[in-house]
Amino acid sequence: MSLRIVHIPPGARNAHNELITDALGKERASDFSSRYIISPTRHLLDNRKRTIHKSLGPCYIPPVMMTLRQLSKHVAVTFGNKTAFPEEFAAPLISSLSGISIGYATLAAEFIREIKHQAPGADHARIASVLESAFEKENTPEEVTKRVHECLDIMSLYNGSLERSGLSDSSDMILSAAGLLDNLEISLLVLDGFYEMTPAELALARELISRADNTLALIPISHLGDDLSYCYSVEIAEHFGVQPELLDISEQYSDSRSYEYFPAKGLEEEVEAIARDIKANYINSRNRDLDDTWIVFPKIAPYRAMCSRILDRYGIPHSFSPASTLAESPAYRDLISMLESVFGGYPRVPFSRMLHSQFFLNMPQELRAAVPSISLSSGLVNGENAWRKAFKTKGLLKEFNTLLKILKPLNTASQSASFSSFVNVLLDVLARLGFDPSGEGLSSTEDVLGALVLLDSVQGIKAGPAELIEATKRALGSKSSPQEGSGVKVAELFDVRGLHPAKLYLGGLKDGDLPAKPDMDFILPERVRSSLGLVDMDRFMHLQGHIFRRLCATSGGLYLSYPQMDGDKLFLPSIYLSGGTEKDLSVKGIYCEEELQTYRATAPGAPKPKPKPKEVSSIAFAKEGTSIRVTDIDSYRSCPRRHFIEKVLGLTPPE
Repeated sequence: MSLRIVHIPPGARNAHNELITDALGKERASDFSSRYIISPTRHLLDNRKRTIHKSLGPCYIPPVMMTLRQLSKHVAVTFGNKTAFPEEFAAPLISSLSGISIGYATLAAEFIREIKHQAPGADHARIASVLESAFEKENTPEEVTKRVHECLDIMSLYNGSLERSGLSDSSDMILSAAGLLDNLEISLLVLDGFYEMTPAELALARELISRADNTLALIPISHLGDDLSYCYSVEIAEHFGVQPELLDISEQYSDSRSYEYFPAKGLEEEVEAIARDIKANYINSRNRDLDDTWIVFPKIAPYRAMCSRILDRYGIPHSFSPASTLAESPAYRDLISMLESVFGGYPRVPFSRMLHSQFFLNMPQELRAAVPSISLSSGLVNGENAWRKAFKTKGLLKEFNTLLKILKPLNTASQSASFSSFVNVLLDVLARLGFDPSGEGLSSTEDVLGALVLLDSVQGIKAGPAELIEATKRALGSKSSPQEGSGVKVAELFDVRGLHPAKLYLGGLKDGDLPAKPDMDFILPERVRSSLGLVDMDRFMHLQGHIFRRLCATSGGLYLSYPQMDGDKLFLPSIYLSGGTEKDLSVKGIYCEEELQTYRATAPGAPKPKPKPKEVSSIAFAKEGTSIRVTDIDSYRSCPRRHFIEKVLGLTPPE
């Protein structure tokens, strides 16, 4: 075997593609099926697929291109006869086995995943011994050690349940795959884009390197003096006795690159400025490669709905990563409301939402129309009898009883203690109600809910009403909503590591979000995490800085921005922008349809508007001394005609 470890600084922008293409073989063989290209993220893998497939010719058997997790699952299932246990069901299983709440079970599931990755193959006694050493070293309080030992006991129950059921989670599959690689023929292995690995991933990578005839490890660094203490190349080089090499870079590149960034007034203005710049570059033919244009935020949650709305307004095709899940879609929220209603005694809010849903096509229109008035007039209506009385006053008792008859089998299914019977009954109820979330019938819903049937083979898991609802939520939360894949990509910072975008828009760069602190670990204290070698605050901050500097240095075009405020909250720019300069990067003269109509209405020479009614003008109110109440101000802020009032009529509220 031969191993080549190459550290690639930002100045060598196209070196990845050249090195991979050269390693695949200059003879351009038609069969590349024994070449394996492994990447850390799906986005980096998709980028490499587009590039590599263009260079291999018109007819060939492609190389195997997977993430490390995909490869481990493929090997464990194909050659180890393993059955994958979906990660989304780990917390419900732990909650059933140990009797703890689903929230605490979620924390315990993350603890188990981290311990399995940090100590692959270690038994309970070995893990407990390592933890005790760390506790003694850090003088950890007794209440903390007790909580950790409880989680270790939960881990034993969880592992035992999976083992008796013949199942393996993703962490177990990484360990299993390392011993099954003799079944693979690997003439070339390319580890592309990894910067750090967990011990479990590193063990699998070492076995892959030992099994491959030739290995090329391409490691992105953020600058020439990058701290490699967290980089996996140190362990790989020591294990195989290989000296890493630093790729030559162009003379034009400099580590001391200065940045300009745009201080937007708010989140909305920031996204609008980005949309105008994308549209302007497309119109002027400066950047028409929308598939390689990325909008990246440290945290995508505050921007998701806003970004989708504004990009749609400017006619820019786009997709999100991570995409919104089915559990977040209105149709499946109504489905969950139906389950919460049936299993919870028909409380007012979820049952009203279900009755008023537009996705239950067979719901009697009279019932749907009567729900708002009944819900308001009846107050805290709850229970079948209360709803019957309310609908009887509207003359709809017969229709409501018919609906209850359709829903009644769900209660029976919740008492059967079987996920498969619950799924069959639920699908039958949904079919009778005409549930259609996507205009294509129940086919997609059947595929998603079918995953619940696997839980019947898991020993120790319960199938009571609460467990059925939680499992359904988890199944829907693990599936992404279908979306168009072309156009601008909107993602979070950690999802785009290793990429070289043609155009990069890095937004939301405010203090507190970048660099951000890791989520608090309620089980292991920070000092214990550091002692165990888990990801701690220093390591998390280092990785954020590495990704930010690397992206800024390798992007073809760079646009940085941050919001100065959101409502009455003031923000400071990220410390990463401290070496840059503020500049107005907003593009003038690019409009969406709404702005264009506003501009035409207020442009010089436009037809003069008719005299405004006196009561519409806020200035008239002020001159007459009319008092304005706080409720008036709140009503104005939420007014659906605010755009027309401010932009078209040009009216502003008094000081």
